[in-house]
Amino acid sequence: MVITSVPFFIRSLGINEQSMNYGGLPQWPAKALIMIGFALLFAQGSSELIKRIAVMRGLIDDPHVGGGGLQAAAEAEAERILAAAKAESH
Repeated sequence: MVITSVPFFIRSLGINEQSMNYGGLPQWPAKALIMIGFALLFAQGSSELIKRIAVMRGLIDDPHVGGGGLQAAAEAEAERILAAAKAESH
């Protein structure tokens, strides 16, 4: 998408493409956002791939193991409820 959106953006910028409505806002900023958005998405994907390879090789610890967040809070709440249920049954 990045490769195909570059000519799309350059052509729009070169001809100063405007909308057909009264006042005619330029359309090239929106087309630039398509290119920028997919470039950032590609950079994020590359970053995640490098991180996953480093985890598989054992160079860094897996950041998703035993992390906090909503899952850890839900697990702690489930353990608390089970402990309370066991205490009531005795």
